[in-house]
Amino acid sequence: IKVLGQPDPIYTTPKNDYLEAHQPNVVMALMEGMGTNVMVEDDEKENDLLGSLRKGFSEDFVFKRFLAGTSATIDSIVMMLFHSNVPTISHSNAQRAVLPSSAVLPYKEAGYEVVFIYGGNGMWRNLSNYLPRQGFDAVYDENSIIEAFPKAEKHYGTWGVPDEFTFKFARKLLDESDSPMMIYIMTVTNHSPFEVPGSYKPKPVKPSERLIKLLGSHETEARDLLETFQYANNSLGDFVEGVKNKKLPRETIIAASGDHRMRYLDMTRESEFAISASVPFYLYVPEEIKKHIDIIYDFNRVGSHKDIFPTLYNLSLSDTPYISLGGNNLLSSEPINEFGYNTTRWIDSNGAYIKGKSSSRYIWKEDGLHTKIKQNAPKKEALGLEYQKLQDYFLRYQVTNSEVN
Repeated sequence: IKVLGQPDPIYTTPKNDYLEAHQPNVVMALMEGMGTNVMVEDDEKENDLLGSLRKGFSEDFVFKRFLAGTSATIDSIVMMLFHSNVPTISHSNAQRAVLPSSAVLPYKEAGYEVVFIYGGNGMWRNLSNYLPRQGFDAVYDENSIIEAFPKAEKHYGTWGVPDEFTFKFARKLLDESDSPMMIYIMTVTNHSPFEVPGSYKPKPVKPSERLIKLLGSHETEARDLLETFQYANNSLGDFVEGVKNKKLPRETIIAASGDHRMRYLDMTRESEFAISASVPFYLYVPEEIKKHIDIIYDFNRVGSHKDIFPTLYNLSLSDTPYISLGGNNLLSSEPINEFGYNTTRWIDSNGAYIKGKSSSRYIWKEDGLHTKIKQNAPKKEALGLEYQKLQDYFLRYQVTNSEVN
Protein backbone atom coordinates (compact mmCIF):
# COMPACT_ATOMS: atom_id res chain seq x y z
CA ILE A 1 0.00 0.00 0.00
CA LYS A 2 2.95 2.34 0.63
CA VAL A 3 3.82 2.18 -3.08
CA LEU A 4 0.48 1.38 -4.69
CA GLY A 5 -1.80 3.52 -2.57
CA GLN A 6 -4.28 0.63 -2.69
CA PRO A 7 -4.35 -3.09 -1.75
CA ASP A 8 -3.63 -4.48 -5.24
CA PRO A 9 -1.83 -3.41 -8.46
CA ILE A 10 -4.95 -3.35 -10.65
CA TYR A 11 -6.13 0.04 -11.90
CA THR A 12 -8.76 1.05 -14.46
CA THR A 13 -8.81 3.92 -16.94
CA PRO A 14 -11.90 6.18 -16.94
CA LYS A 15 -14.72 5.45 -19.37
CA ASN A 16 -14.33 7.69 -22.40
CA ASP A 17 -16.82 7.54 -25.28
CA TYR A 18 -14.48 9.37 -27.65
CA LEU A 19 -11.62 6.88 -27.16
CA GLU A 20 -13.99 3.96 -27.57
CA ALA A 21 -15.08 5.32 -30.94
CA HIS A 22 -11.66 6.65 -32.03
CA GLN A 23 -8.92 4.27 -30.90
CA PRO A 24 -5.59 6.07 -31.44
CA ASN A 25 -2.31 4.51 -32.47
CA VAL A 26 0.26 4.52 -29.67
CA VAL A 27 4.01 4.62 -30.34
CA MET A 28 6.58 4.33 -27.56
CA ALA A 29 10.21 4.90 -28.58
CA LEU A 30 12.93 3.87 -26.15
CA MET A 31 15.94 5.86 -27.30
CA GLU A 32 19.42 4.44 -26.80
CA GLY A 33 21.47 6.64 -24.44
CA MET A 34 19.07 9.61 -24.39
CA GLY A 35 20.45 10.79 -21.05
CA THR A 36 19.72 14.09 -19.37
CA ASN A 37 23.40 14.19 -18.41
CA VAL A 38 24.09 15.05 -22.08
CA MET A 39 20.78 16.78 -22.85
CA VAL A 40 21.63 19.61 -20.40
CA GLU A 41 24.40 20.60 -22.81
CA ASP A 42 21.89 21.53 -25.53
CA ASP A 43 22.23 24.98 -27.10
CA GLU A 44 20.39 25.62 -30.35
CA LYS A 45 23.08 27.83 -31.86
CA GLU A 46 26.36 26.31 -30.68
CA ASN A 47 25.58 22.79 -29.51
CA ASP A 48 22.38 21.54 -31.12
CA LEU A 49 21.46 18.23 -29.48
CA LEU A 50 17.81 18.10 -30.49
CA GLY A 51 17.79 18.67 -34.25
CA SER A 52 14.24 18.45 -35.59
CA LEU A 53 13.00 17.25 -32.18
CA ARG A 54 13.40 20.82 -30.92
CA LYS A 55 9.97 21.76 -32.29
CA GLY A 56 8.33 18.89 -30.41
CA PHE A 57 10.17 19.75 -27.21
CA SER A 58 8.82 23.30 -27.41
CA GLU A 59 5.23 22.40 -28.38
CA ASP A 60 4.47 19.13 -26.58
CA PHE A 61 4.76 17.63 -23.11
CA VAL A 62 8.26 17.10 -21.67
CA PHE A 63 9.08 15.83 -18.18
CA LYS A 64 12.69 16.31 -17.14
CA ARG A 65 12.57 15.32 -13.47
CA PHE A 66 12.39 11.76 -14.66
CA LEU A 67 14.54 8.68 -14.05
CA ALA A 68 15.33 5.68 -16.20
CA GLY A 69 14.45 2.50 -14.35
CA THR A 70 17.99 1.15 -14.74
CA SER A 71 21.35 1.92 -16.32
CA ALA A 72 21.22 -0.79 -19.01
CA THR A 73 19.07 -1.38 -22.08
CA ILE A 74 17.60 -4.84 -21.54
CA ASP A 75 17.17 -4.11 -17.83
CA SER A 76 15.03 -1.06 -18.62
CA ILE A 77 13.03 -2.88 -21.31
CA VAL A 78 11.97 -5.78 -19.09
CA MET A 79 11.33 -3.51 -16.11
CA MET A 80 9.07 -1.23 -18.14
CA LEU A 81 7.25 -3.96 -20.05
CA PHE A 82 7.10 -6.76 -17.49
CA HIS A 83 7.78 -5.21 -14.06
CA SER A 84 10.87 -7.40 -13.91
CA ASN A 85 13.98 -6.49 -11.95
CA VAL A 86 15.68 -9.60 -13.38
CA PRO A 87 17.30 -8.45 -16.65
CA THR A 88 17.93 -12.00 -17.85
CA ILE A 89 14.27 -13.06 -17.68
CA SER A 90 13.92 -13.20 -21.47
CA HIS A 91 16.66 -15.82 -21.76
CA SER A 92 16.55 -17.47 -18.34
CA ASN A 93 14.84 -20.63 -17.10
CA ALA A 94 11.74 -18.41 -16.63
CA GLN A 95 11.65 -17.39 -20.31
CA ARG A 96 8.60 -19.56 -21.07
CA ALA A 97 6.52 -18.14 -18.23
CA VAL A 98 3.60 -16.07 -19.56
CA LEU A 99 3.29 -12.93 -17.46
CA PRO A 100 -0.28 -11.61 -17.05
CA SER A 101 1.07 -8.16 -16.15
CA SER A 102 2.70 -7.55 -19.54
CA ALA A 103 2.33 -3.84 -20.26
CA VAL A 104 1.03 -4.41 -23.79
CA LEU A 105 -1.84 -6.75 -22.86
CA PRO A 106 -4.39 -3.95 -22.27
CA TYR A 107 -3.80 -2.92 -25.89
CA LYS A 108 -3.90 -6.49 -27.17
CA GLU A 109 -7.21 -7.08 -25.40
CA ALA A 110 -8.60 -3.81 -26.81
CA GLY A 111 -8.04 -5.07 -30.36
CA TYR A 112 -4.70 -3.42 -31.08
CA GLU A 113 -1.98 -4.89 -33.23
CA VAL A 114 1.06 -4.90 -30.92
CA VAL A 115 4.55 -4.89 -32.43
CA PHE A 116 8.15 -4.43 -31.35
CA ILE A 117 10.65 -2.78 -33.69
CA TYR A 118 14.35 -3.12 -32.91
CA GLY A 119 17.12 -1.52 -34.94
CA GLY A 120 19.42 -4.44 -34.11
CA ASN A 121 19.08 -8.21 -34.33
CA GLY A 122 15.88 -9.61 -32.85
CA MET A 123 17.68 -12.58 -31.32
CA TRP A 124 19.49 -10.21 -28.96
CA ARG A 125 18.49 -11.36 -25.48
CA ASN A 126 16.11 -13.85 -27.15
CA LEU A 127 13.55 -11.09 -27.76
CA SER A 128 12.19 -12.60 -30.98
CA ASN A 129 11.08 -15.65 -29.02
CA TYR A 130 10.23 -14.04 -25.70
CA LEU A 131 8.12 -11.03 -26.70
CA PRO A 132 5.43 -13.00 -28.59
CA ARG A 133 4.83 -15.00 -25.40
CA GLN A 134 4.11 -11.73 -23.62
CA GLY A 135 1.49 -10.38 -26.02
CA PHE A 136 3.41 -9.01 -29.00
CA ASP A 137 1.97 -9.94 -32.38
CA ALA A 138 5.26 -9.41 -34.21
CA VAL A 139 8.91 -8.58 -33.64
CA TYR A 140 10.62 -6.68 -36.44
CA ASP A 141 14.38 -6.14 -36.48
CA GLU A 142 17.23 -4.95 -38.69
CA ASN A 143 16.46 -7.62 -41.28
CA SER A 144 12.85 -6.48 -41.62
CA ILE A 145 13.96 -2.85 -41.89
CA ILE A 146 16.61 -3.58 -44.53
CA GLU A 147 14.10 -5.59 -46.56
CA ALA A 148 11.72 -2.61 -46.55
CA PHE A 149 14.45 0.01 -47.01
CA PRO A 150 17.52 -1.54 -48.73
CA LYS A 151 19.45 1.72 -48.35
CA ALA A 152 19.64 1.03 -44.61
CA GLU A 153 22.15 -1.75 -45.24
CA LYS A 154 24.61 0.68 -46.82
CA HIS A 155 24.76 2.64 -43.56
CA TYR A 156 24.67 -0.37 -41.23
CA GLY A 157 26.53 0.34 -37.99
CA THR A 158 28.04 -1.65 -35.14
CA TRP A 159 24.71 -2.28 -33.43
CA GLY A 160 22.31 -2.28 -36.38
CA VAL A 161 20.56 0.00 -38.83
CA PRO A 162 20.51 3.81 -38.39
CA ASP A 163 17.62 5.17 -36.35
CA GLU A 164 16.09 7.10 -39.25
CA PHE A 165 15.24 3.80 -40.98
CA THR A 166 13.81 2.31 -37.80
CA PHE A 167 11.39 5.22 -37.61
CA LYS A 168 10.63 5.03 -41.34
CA PHE A 169 9.69 1.39 -40.82
CA ALA A 170 7.37 2.35 -37.96
CA ARG A 171 5.71 4.92 -40.21
CA LYS A 172 5.31 2.29 -42.94
CA LEU A 173 3.48 -0.01 -40.52
CA LEU A 174 1.20 2.81 -39.40
CA ASP A 175 0.42 3.77 -42.99
CA GLU A 176 -0.48 0.23 -43.96
CA SER A 177 -2.44 -0.88 -40.89
CA ASP A 178 -6.22 -1.10 -40.86
CA SER A 179 -6.37 -1.57 -37.08
CA PRO A 180 -5.07 0.54 -34.19
CA MET A 181 -1.42 -0.16 -33.46
CA MET A 182 0.71 -0.17 -30.34
CA ILE A 183 4.34 0.05 -31.48
CA TYR A 184 7.29 -0.23 -29.10
CA ILE A 185 10.58 0.89 -30.65
CA MET A 186 14.14 0.36 -29.44
CA THR A 187 16.78 2.41 -31.27
CA VAL A 188 20.50 1.59 -31.49
CA THR A 189 22.53 4.37 -33.13
CA ASN A 190 23.36 6.48 -30.07
CA HIS A 191 25.80 3.94 -28.66
CA SER A 192 29.57 3.67 -28.58
CA PRO A 193 31.36 3.58 -30.97
CA PHE A 194 29.64 6.87 -31.80
CA GLU A 195 29.17 7.29 -35.53
CA VAL A 196 26.49 9.02 -37.59
CA PRO A 197 25.53 7.68 -41.01
CA GLY A 198 27.50 9.20 -43.87
CA SER A 199 24.29 10.56 -45.38
CA TYR A 200 23.62 12.81 -42.39
CA LYS A 201 25.12 16.28 -42.08
CA PRO A 202 25.30 17.21 -38.37
CA LYS A 203 24.30 20.63 -37.14
CA PRO A 204 26.91 22.49 -35.03
CA VAL A 205 28.08 20.86 -31.80
CA LYS A 206 30.66 22.05 -29.31
CA PRO A 207 32.03 19.88 -26.49
CA SER A 208 32.06 21.82 -23.21
CA GLU A 209 34.67 21.69 -20.48
CA ARG A 210 32.09 19.97 -18.28
CA LEU A 211 31.47 17.22 -20.82
CA ILE A 212 35.15 16.63 -21.50
CA LYS A 213 35.87 16.38 -17.78
CA LEU A 214 32.97 14.00 -17.13
CA LEU A 215 34.03 11.79 -20.04
CA GLY A 216 37.50 11.29 -18.60
CA SER A 217 39.32 8.71 -20.71
CA HIS A 218 36.56 8.95 -23.32
CA GLU A 219 37.16 12.68 -23.91
CA THR A 220 38.40 12.08 -27.47
CA GLU A 221 34.91 10.82 -28.32
CA ALA A 222 33.15 14.00 -27.18
CA ARG A 223 32.36 15.48 -30.60
CA ASP A 224 31.29 12.14 -32.09
CA LEU A 225 29.12 11.52 -29.04
CA LEU A 226 27.34 14.86 -29.45
CA GLU A 227 26.79 14.42 -33.17
CA THR A 228 25.37 10.93 -32.67
CA PHE A 229 23.14 12.15 -29.84
CA GLN A 230 21.85 14.87 -32.17
CA TYR A 231 21.30 12.41 -35.04
CA ALA A 232 19.19 10.07 -32.90
CA ASN A 233 16.99 12.92 -31.67
CA ASN A 234 16.70 14.31 -35.18
CA SER A 235 15.49 10.91 -36.40
CA LEU A 236 12.80 10.88 -33.72
CA GLY A 237 11.94 14.50 -34.50
CA ASP A 238 11.49 13.76 -38.21
CA PHE A 239 9.13 10.92 -37.32
CA VAL A 240 7.11 13.14 -34.97
CA GLU A 241 6.85 15.99 -37.47
CA GLY A 242 5.90 13.55 -40.21
CA VAL A 243 2.99 12.27 -38.13
CA LYS A 244 1.91 15.80 -37.29
CA ASN A 245 2.14 17.17 -40.84
CA LYS A 246 0.83 14.21 -42.84
CA LYS A 247 -2.00 12.90 -40.74
CA LEU A 248 -2.61 9.20 -40.49
CA PRO A 249 -6.12 7.74 -40.82
CA ARG A 250 -6.28 7.64 -37.02
CA GLU A 251 -4.83 9.89 -34.33
CA THR A 252 -1.37 8.83 -33.13
CA ILE A 253 0.16 9.36 -29.69
CA ILE A 254 3.96 9.36 -29.58
CA ALA A 255 6.01 8.87 -26.42
CA ALA A 256 9.78 8.71 -26.10
CA SER A 257 12.34 8.34 -23.35
CA GLY A 258 15.92 7.23 -22.90
CA ASP A 259 16.66 3.62 -22.03
CA HIS A 260 19.29 4.86 -19.59
CA ARG A 261 21.74 7.68 -18.91
CA MET A 262 24.67 8.29 -21.21
CA ARG A 263 26.87 5.77 -19.47
CA TYR A 264 30.30 7.14 -20.26
CA LEU A 265 29.94 10.22 -18.06
CA ASP A 266 31.11 10.32 -14.45
CA MET A 267 28.26 10.11 -11.90
CA THR A 268 29.93 11.45 -8.76
CA ARG A 269 29.06 15.16 -8.91
CA GLU A 270 26.87 16.08 -5.95
CA SER A 271 25.07 18.74 -7.99
CA GLU A 272 24.20 16.15 -10.65
CA PHE A 273 23.08 13.33 -8.40
CA ALA A 274 19.66 13.18 -10.08
CA ILE A 275 20.77 14.30 -13.54
CA SER A 276 23.32 11.49 -13.80
CA ALA A 277 20.52 8.87 -13.82
CA SER A 278 17.84 10.93 -15.55
CA VAL A 279 16.26 10.73 -18.97
CA PRO A 280 13.57 12.97 -20.46
CA PHE A 281 10.02 11.75 -21.07
CA TYR A 282 8.60 13.33 -24.24
CA LEU A 283 4.94 13.00 -25.15
CA TYR A 284 2.95 14.15 -28.18
CA VAL A 285 -0.83 14.00 -27.77
CA PRO A 286 -3.01 15.07 -30.72
CA GLU A 287 -5.23 18.07 -30.09
CA GLU A 288 -8.44 16.14 -30.72
CA ILE A 289 -7.59 13.69 -27.94
CA LYS A 290 -6.70 16.51 -25.56
CA LYS A 291 -10.17 17.97 -26.12
CA HIS A 292 -11.79 14.81 -24.79
CA ILE A 293 -9.61 14.06 -21.75
CA ASP A 294 -9.08 15.96 -18.51
CA ILE A 295 -5.39 16.81 -18.56
CA ILE A 296 -3.16 18.86 -16.32
CA TYR A 297 0.41 19.37 -17.48
CA ASP A 298 2.90 20.25 -14.76
CA PHE A 299 6.43 19.94 -16.14
CA ASN A 300 7.75 19.76 -12.57
CA ARG A 301 6.00 16.47 -11.89
CA VAL A 302 8.42 13.75 -10.86
CA GLY A 303 8.42 10.30 -12.42
CA SER A 304 10.30 7.44 -14.03
CA HIS A 305 9.83 4.62 -16.54
CA LYS A 306 7.15 3.02 -14.36
CA ASP A 307 4.85 5.96 -15.20
CA ILE A 308 5.03 5.75 -19.00
CA PHE A 309 2.45 3.06 -19.68
CA PRO A 310 -0.07 4.27 -17.07
CA THR A 311 0.11 7.68 -18.75
CA LEU A 312 -0.41 6.13 -22.18
CA TYR A 313 -3.30 3.93 -21.02
CA ASN A 314 -5.16 6.94 -19.68
CA LEU A 315 -4.69 8.80 -22.96
CA SER A 316 -5.78 5.98 -25.24
CA LEU A 317 -7.96 3.34 -23.55
CA SER A 318 -11.50 3.63 -22.17
CA ASP A 319 -12.66 1.76 -19.08
CA THR A 320 -9.72 -0.64 -19.30
CA PRO A 321 -8.07 -2.47 -16.39
CA TYR A 322 -4.28 -2.54 -16.25
CA ILE A 323 -1.55 -3.68 -13.88
CA SER A 324 1.05 -1.28 -12.55
CA LEU A 325 3.41 -1.20 -9.59
CA GLY A 326 2.63 2.33 -8.48
CA GLY A 327 2.93 3.92 -11.90
CA ASN A 328 1.16 7.27 -12.33
CA ASN A 329 -0.64 9.05 -15.11
CA LEU A 330 1.63 12.08 -15.30
CA LEU A 331 -1.08 14.12 -17.01
CA SER A 332 -3.68 13.30 -14.36
CA SER A 333 -5.99 16.13 -13.37
CA GLU A 334 -5.91 14.68 -9.84
CA PRO A 335 -2.97 14.78 -7.39
CA ILE A 336 -0.60 11.80 -7.72
CA ASN A 337 2.01 10.16 -5.50
CA GLU A 338 5.03 11.49 -7.36
CA PHE A 339 8.24 9.53 -7.22
CA GLY A 340 10.80 8.26 -9.69
CA TYR A 341 12.71 5.01 -9.33
CA ASN A 342 16.12 3.91 -10.54
CA THR A 343 18.00 0.88 -9.27
CA THR A 344 20.62 3.15 -7.70
CA ARG A 345 18.52 6.11 -6.48
CA TRP A 346 15.06 7.58 -6.37
CA ILE A 347 13.50 11.02 -6.45
CA ASP A 348 10.37 12.84 -5.30
CA SER A 349 9.22 16.45 -5.20
CA ASN A 350 11.48 17.10 -2.21
CA GLY A 351 14.73 15.80 -3.63
CA ALA A 352 16.83 12.76 -4.52
CA TYR A 353 17.87 9.83 -2.35
CA ILE A 354 20.55 7.18 -2.36
CA LYS A 355 18.72 3.87 -2.33
CA GLY A 356 19.27 2.25 1.03
CA LYS A 357 20.53 5.44 2.68
CA SER A 358 17.41 7.36 3.58
CA SER A 359 19.24 9.39 6.24
CA SER A 360 20.38 11.92 3.65
CA ARG A 361 18.61 13.75 0.87
CA TYR A 362 19.85 15.80 -2.05
CA ILE A 363 17.40 18.68 -2.29
CA TRP A 364 16.51 20.36 -5.57
CA LYS A 365 18.13 23.59 -6.63
CA GLU A 366 16.01 26.30 -8.23
CA ASP A 367 16.17 24.75 -11.71
CA GLY A 368 14.54 21.57 -10.41
CA LEU A 369 17.27 19.40 -11.94
CA HIS A 370 20.50 20.07 -10.07
CA THR A 371 20.84 19.13 -6.42
CA LYS A 372 22.64 19.95 -3.19
CA ILE A 373 22.89 17.70 -0.17
CA LYS A 374 20.83 18.07 2.96
CA GLN A 375 21.26 15.67 5.89
CA ASN A 376 18.67 13.95 8.07
CA ALA A 377 15.84 13.24 5.66
CA PRO A 378 12.67 11.89 7.31
CA LYS A 379 12.76 8.11 7.66
CA LYS A 380 9.44 7.76 5.86
CA GLU A 381 11.31 8.61 2.69
CA ALA A 382 12.43 5.04 1.95
CA LEU A 383 10.01 4.53 -0.93
CA GLY A 384 12.74 3.35 -3.26
CA LEU A 385 13.42 0.34 -1.06
CA GLU A 386 9.72 -0.43 -0.76
CA TYR A 387 9.39 -0.31 -4.53
CA GLN A 388 12.29 -2.74 -4.96
CA LYS A 389 10.69 -5.17 -2.50
CA LEU A 390 7.38 -4.93 -4.32
CA GLN A 391 9.09 -5.76 -7.63
CA ASP A 392 10.75 -8.80 -6.05
CA TYR A 393 7.55 -10.18 -4.56
CA PHE A 394 5.41 -9.47 -7.60
CA LEU A 395 7.78 -11.07 -10.11
CA ARG A 396 8.25 -14.18 -7.98
CA TYR A 397 4.49 -14.52 -7.62
CA GLN A 398 3.91 -14.12 -11.35
CA VAL A 399 6.56 -16.59 -12.46
CA THR A 400 5.52 -19.16 -9.86
CA ASN A 401 1.84 -18.97 -10.79
CA SER A 402 2.09 -18.37 -14.52
CA GLU A 403 1.20 -20.54 -17.47
CA VAL A 404 4.11 -21.90 -19.48
CA ASN A 405 4.26 -21.45 -23.23
